[in-house]
Amino acid sequence: MIFEVKEKDLAGRTGKLVTKMGVIETPAFFPVINPRNNIIPVNILKNKFKIKNIITNAYILSKYLIQRSMPIRDIHEILNFNDIIMTDSGAYQILVYKKVSIDPIEIIEIQEKLNSDIAVILDIPTSGTASYKEARETVWRTIKNAKISIEKITRSDIIWVGPVQGGIYTDLVRYCARKIGSMNFQMHAIGGPTQLMENYRFDDLVDLVVNAKRELPINRPVHLFGAGHPLILPLLVALGCDTFDSASYAIYARDDRYITPTGTIKLDRLEVLPCNCEVCRKYEAKELKELDKKSRMQILAEHNLSVIIKEINNIKQAIHEGTLWELIEIKARAHPQLHQAVLRLMKYRKYLEKYDPSLKGKVKGIFYFSYEGLSRPEITRHLIKLQRNVRFHDKKILLLIPDPIEKPYHKSKKVKRIIKIVNKTLRERAVEVHECIYCVPFGIIPLEIDEIYPLTQHEKSIHKDLNSYKVILKAAEILLKNNNYRFVIIYKDEDHHYLNEKIVNRLKKLCNKLNVKVKIVRNGTKELKEILKTLSGEILHV
Repeated sequence: MIFEVKEKDLAGRTGKLVTKMGVIETPAFFPVINPRNNIIPVNILKNKFKIKNIITNAYILSKYLIQRSMPIRDIHEILNFNDIIMTDSGAYQILVYKKVSIDPIEIIEIQEKLNSDIAVILDIPTSGTASYKEARETVWRTIKNAKISIEKITRSDIIWVGPVQGGIYTDLVRYCARKIGSMNFQMHAIGGPTQLMENYRFDDLVDLVVNAKRELPINRPVHLFGAGHPLILPLLVALGCDTFDSASYAIYARDDRYITPTGTIKLDRLEVLPCNCEVCRKYEAKELKELDKKSRMQILAEHNLSVIIKEINNIKQAIHEGTLWELIEIKARAHPQLHQAVLRLMKYRKYLEKYDPSLKGKVKGIFYFSYEGLSRPEITRHLIKLQRNVRFHDKKILLLIPDPIEKPYHKSKKVKRIIKIVNKTLRERAVEVHECIYCVPFGIIPLEIDEIYPLTQHEKSIHKDLNSYKVILKAAEILLKNNNYRFVIIYKDEDHHYLNEKIVNRLKKLCNKLNVKVKIVRNGTKELKEILKTLSGEILHV
């Protein structure tokens, strides 16, 4: 077992990836190292940043050594780095230059000679602009290369990575993941995201990752190539990615771009440095601009790398606390296309619920801000349980009460007063009422279970958000179809202005569609009492 999962949140996880040179705490970021010319020297990465894992390109390195008639030897010696080194196969060069002068067998032999700790077979990347036919060809060739590579691998102490291709064509992604996942790789990677990220196609990136993850063995770690911006990392971890690599910290520095947790800023636009890393404590914005190009590049790269590492640590802490969703929502407001990607999660809410633990180590209340939060696993799980478990065939009246301020709901004075009226009115009548709370974000909560976490362990922003109201209609439809209610009473409380007339009218329309009669209480408990007498009389008469 090379991969041990420690904690989970959503489909994300923290864990330990064991290699022959040490243990990687995941999620982890692999800085891309240019074996010929790196902006940040390797000794600074080791000593200043405490980096224990890097990635470099085996294809480029081998070509460099061969051109200088130098032997291919231990990469740890070449780079003077005695920790974990991952090597890529040259597939990115295929994406850029369309072809490389290497084959899958040769790259296996090279990486074994280099003594890589984690090594990637030669896959064929799917371009973000590829046609379906072109994408299918890359998938076919990647699978073919994988079969050849598996047969030629001789070193079992190296973690071999089987990449998945297919790009924006989710059926090809699933097919490729199934085929690659059935082979004896210890780790997997998802290829082709770089162009999607460069063009802010974050919703397509969500499709790519989820469809690959669904088909890959859950016990194997998954690497995502080319992901290195703190803006997108929390979402990618939440979808199930464990490790990442990127040269973004250096590429942005070359272009005088300053990474922040929510974007990038051109250096000439900076009046102050909005960060507290070592670089930003040492320099003023004006001083940084006045440095010579080489010095400025290294210092900017060090800042950029600091921000990425800090984001990885923030993600680990969020998983530990069970607040990864909140972190995603904070990020989502930083860019419209990222917000669009978070909305895409509604399509995959059952995937998130499947892997999100119902009990987490650090139990705390959840926050609900607006309709994108309906994708939260806790809400999906509640609707699933309503569907599977809530059956009250003897209760003929469904009473929907708006959520009171006090929690748990069944202990609130307002709810107690309503329940007292129900019990007193129907004391001598053999008619049972099912009392439920209707509310955002859980839709409908039967009072019998309102103390179950997190049904009353949440805080929400109360506003007129018609998209959020959809969860009430969904939950009502589940209850009405699975039970034998003859009547629905909707208690309309003017104190609950966010549960406005529109949602009441939509509930009424739903009941009519399902042939269930509806009564709306608008004038308090006295009107409720009269309605209960009338409806119970009709039930008993039948």
